[in-house]
Formats: sequence, structure tokens, C-alpha cells
Amino acid sequence: MPRFFCAPEDRSGDWVTLPAAEARHALKVLRLGRGDRIAVLDGSGTEYEAVIEQAGMAAGGEETLRARIVTARSRATEPSLDLILLQGLPKGDRMDLIVQKATELGVSRIIPVLTERSVARPAVGKGEAKAARWQRVAQEAAKQAGRAVVPRVEPPQSLGAALRSLPAGCALIVPWEGERRRTLAEAVRRLAGGPVAVLIGPEGGLSEAEQAQAAEAGGLAVTLGPRILRTETAGLVTLTCLLYATGNLE
Repeated sequence: MPRFFCAPEDRSGDWVTLPAAEARHALKVLRLGRGDRIAVLDGSGTEYEAVIEQAGMAAGGEETLRARIVTARSRATEPSLDLILLQGLPKGDRMDLIVQKATELGVSRIIPVLTERSVARPAVGKGEAKAARWQRVAQEAAKQAGRAVVPRVEPPQSLGAALRSLPAGCALIVPWEGERRRTLAEAVRRLAGGPVAVLIGPEGGLSEAEQAQAAEAGGLAVTLGPRILRTETAGLVTLTCLLYATGNLE
């Protein structure tokens, strides 16, 4: 059954109206119409099965789709561990891959971070557009993964701003090639049950000053072994290990 996302305000009683982009995809790409059944998620963790009752073109020229909800059920697809990824902004389109795979794994929030060694630096005013693109990548990945929640992807920001935005009681784990002794398993044993943020450097890694800044914010530097991992690999490895260690891959 095709799956679509909407905002909570798009649902009223037993009816749901898809956002314009989702309606366009349903009608123009999937060729759905009246009588077809769809699954709709509003980001709250509930999935609605609905039947398309109205489909067509609005006065402004955009596709519209309104469906009647027939069943609702909770989807237990979210990990018990609230994971936040702080990702040093990489070159090229690697951020697309990172957003896609981190969404599949179950993160709740992704923060692109501008670091000393970040080669990619969006022009002034372009950060919001980048974030909007990555948000669409996250939404499509959430559909594919069967998630009922789409993680929030934020515009690129400084390391200081990203660290200050973490919720109270959030643990911070920092894979860093300069750490040789403390393992990820040791850091996992220190977790107290609250949110966990993972800070990953870009190509070239975090500088010593940035590592010190993270440590001042309570970050625990850990080693991921003797091999140097690419920036798009390190975060996914760390997230996967955290999920496994906390029973979220069972």
C-alpha cells in the first residue's frame, strides 16, 4: 500500500488531505484515483489506512487529494533510544547518503555542522534550501524504512550552536581518531537512559580545538578501532552499534 506523510493539521476527524507534493506524487507518478487505498502517517507514530474519495486539480493548479480514514493503528517502529546525529558537513552529495541511512536507522534529529575542516560551506542564505532538500531525502527514507516519524533535518550551523541545542541530560559520544583507549562499549555503559547525540567530523576529522570544545560540553571521545573510517561511514557505524547495544536491533 502506498505510504504518504502529512502534518497533524492536515487531518480532521475521519478525513485527511495530503500536502500538495504528496498529492502530486500520488496522482501523477503512482496514478492513484478514487477508491484506491493509501497509508497516511502524520508524524505522531500513528498510521492511518484511508480510501481516496476526492482527487483532482485545485483552482490554483495544484493537485489535491482527500481521503477518508477507515482504520488507525500505532506503528512501533521507533527505537527506544532517542538518537541525534551531529554531522560535520561533508563534500558533494555525501550528506544525502548520510541523511538517508541515518533516517533508516531511526535517528530523531540530524544537525549538519560547519567545522574547521569542512570543505563544503553553503553560501549565505542557502542553508535553509539545503535543509529543505535533506528533509525531503529524510521523508522518502522514512517511507522506505516503514517509519511513522520523519527526523528533523536542520540547516548547517556552527559546532557551538549545535552543542547548545542539545536537550538537557543528553549524552554526547564523539568518535575521534585521536582517542586510543576509551571504546564505544565503555561509553555505552555510562549511558543513563536519556537522549544520545553522536558527533562526527567531516573529511579530515575534528580538530583538537573542536574535540576540546565537545569535551567541555560533556562529550566522551571514543575509538572505533585502528582503521580510519570515512565520514559517511563513521556515523552509521556508531549509530548501529548504539542501537545494537541497547536492544534496538532485536
